[in-house]
Amino acid sequence: MNDDYLDFQHRAQRKALLIALHHGATISRSRNVKDAPFTVRVKNEQGIVPAGLVHELSQEGILRKQDYPHQFFYTLSARGAQVAREANNVTAWL
Repeated sequence: MNDDYLDFQHRAQRKALLIALHHGATISRSRNVKDAPFTVRVKNEQGIVPAGLVHELSQEGILRKQDYPHQFFYTLSARGAQVAREANNVTAWL
């Protein structure tokens, strides 16, 4: 695969995740299972999120990590809410 395609795929995943988070999705990961996948849940749907994408959004201050005894939860930070709102508005015009 060429780098342009991978870049496009990464941007598409990032945008889809931001839109899902804008609509109330949460990201979680088990603390008790080694190398557990990150799971995104919105309404009655769920999917797997690449760990690199979650890490990237956390480093940018878009996601806020909340520690619970058995899981990590990630939700939008205040800055993340603005970024997600902008990503959602762009798709409204497509």
